[in-house]
Amino acid sequence: MERGRFYFYLSFLSIFVLCILSSAVAENSITSDPSGPNVKPGTRISYVINFENITGSVVPNLRIRADLDNNFERTSLSFGQSSPNDFAISFDEASRTITWKKDGINLAPNTSAFVTFSAILRDDAMDAYTLTEVAYVDDGSQASTFSEVNFKQLTIDASKPLSYPMIGTDILQSTSFPILFTAYDLGANSEVKSVALYYAEKAADGVGKPLTILKPEDFRLFSTWFGGERSFNFTGTPGYEYYFYTIATDNVGNVETKEQKSEASVYIEPICTIYDVSLVIKDLKASNKKLVRKTRSMLDLYAKSGAKAQALKIADIQLNSFI
Repeated sequence: MERGRFYFYLSFLSIFVLCILSSAVAENSITSDPSGPNVKPGTRISYVINFENITGSVVPNLRIRADLDNNFERTSLSFGQSSPNDFAISFDEASRTITWKKDGINLAPNTSAFVTFSAILRDDAMDAYTLTEVAYVDDGSQASTFSEVNFKQLTIDASKPLSYPMIGTDILQSTSFPILFTAYDLGANSEVKSVALYYAEKAADGVGKPLTILKPEDFRLFSTWFGGERSFNFTGTPGYEYYFYTIATDNVGNVETKEQKSEASVYIEPICTIYDVSLVIKDLKASNKKLVRKTRSMLDLYAKSGAKAQALKIADIQLNSFI
């Protein structure tokens, strides 16, 4: 064979991103975007190197080399199928170089072969770092010219998205209202895929304060946003205070982490009518001045509109008759 000639060309090259679930690999693989997608730490990436002998003559020996990037977990390195299936595989710990070698392969002209390897990105992989894996194919001789194979680039996205809800007021008279939210991604910027809204509700006393301290288990999922206008339409109950927080997820699966506590809250005023006030007055005892004063302080909250002011005026006259 003629020295200095490329013996192989890359007939097909693909990168598969295999998502890890606990210690098991997901059944479905996702083919990478041609422009180079983002991947998150903890993802297993599989490289497939296909090549074909186009020299016009039999190639007796074959060697393939590839370096394992430092952002991969060394102990996660594994080797999948290959053709032929009896390549001798070695790994140099110092240089992190993988070598496949097959002496006596006698690869006939126009015949293809392939090798595969995969590894998991470390949990502390460098954010916004671009993986530039390279493989080299040659006949194993010292004088042979290497065919260099550049893999499609993948960028590590180790940053978690951020989000928070916004209501714009602390007190509402309407039971239905929109909850806006802001959400954005950092680092490699895989963009926000979804935002989940969680809420807790508590019956409030006359000044809109919760009766008990909120705990994480008090919150439950209201709805999840997957695109479009960045808002939720929420409906509550008069006389209750509502608390909200959001959790965002980006397109590579990074999930926002935050303390499960309120980031926005609102108090929905009770509906007060003259009939409601009359029922309160009817149950009062003339001798219980403390209860009378408490009732009046509660009614003070309702003096927000003409109708409520009228109800308060009537109630005040009746309350004074007890004192």
